[in-house]
Amino acid sequence: MRTQSVRVGRHDYQFRRLWDLSQHPGMVQPPNVPWDPAAEYVTPDGDDGTSTISSALWPMFGVLWPAGLALAHMVDRLCLRGARLLEVGCGLALPSVVAHHNGVDVTASDHHPLAAAFLEHNVRINGLRPLRYTPLDFDARASNAERYDVIMASDVLYEPRRAGGVTAFLMDHLNHHATVLVLDPGRKQDGAFGRNMRERGFVVDTSSCALPGDPLGRTGRLVACRRGQPGR
Repeated sequence: MRTQSVRVGRHDYQFRRLWDLSQHPGMVQPPNVPWDPAAEYVTPDGDDGTSTISSALWPMFGVLWPAGLALAHMVDRLCLRGARLLEVGCGLALPSVVAHHNGVDVTASDHHPLAAAFLEHNVRINGLRPLRYTPLDFDARASNAERYDVIMASDVLYEPRRAGGVTAFLMDHLNHHATVLVLDPGRKQDGAFGRNMRERGFVVDTSSCALPGDPLGRTGRLVACRRGQPGR
């Protein structure tokens, strides 16, 4: 694993992350990289995800993605004090950590069993108090789930069927007066997601945004959903 420095707003954050998307459980150092016995490595106990997550998808949680960085910059500029905020599919949870640093009541969530250990480590190395984490899966329904004022996510619409699953999940976790912020890096599913949310009474605004550090130079799409008046 390695530590990456990320600047959001006027603050630099340190994030322990996987080396790259070829890393897998038990591979603490990639080939041909000298071993550093003084380094701190995250060694969580229990399930490492290999029993439920394919080898191709396993490392996706452990790197910082351009869409997540774009969402973090957006959260840094928003006034969210007093709102209950949830990040879903958080991965390394940069947007949550930024909100937490800014004094927001935030909970991070993911389905990868190692996300909590990485979050705990990264919150600690940034000198922050513990940040709430809860394991959540888009495919699991929960009629008595906790409700939030704002739910945010980045790059969760990565295949056609996800738009319906994400919408259903949000309906289980949103307060009556709520806002949803989904940042998509151009995977073309934001239109279906927006239609789903309009059908459920939300006013939906879609806008373009930069994706910092995107290797393909893509432009992202922010889907902002707010509860509308009946009939709108």
